[in-house]
Amino acid sequence: MAAGTGRVMADVISGRAPAIDMDGLTVERYARAYGRGFTPAPTRAPAGWTPPPAAGAAASR
Repeated sequence: MAAGTGRVMADVISGRAPAIDMDGLTVERYARAYGRGFTPAPTRAPAGWTPPPAAGAAASR
């Protein structure tokens, strides 16, 4: 599966149509299996990461 994934990614990145048939291989297959729409899991910030200051915050200092 890794070699096939590499081939598909190379084709997609280079703008070519994938040489491997992608029918049934997208993330939507999991939604169909569980009978609901696909909702990505929320992401978490890495430990110790703080967001940058708001756009106006730096100008007010």
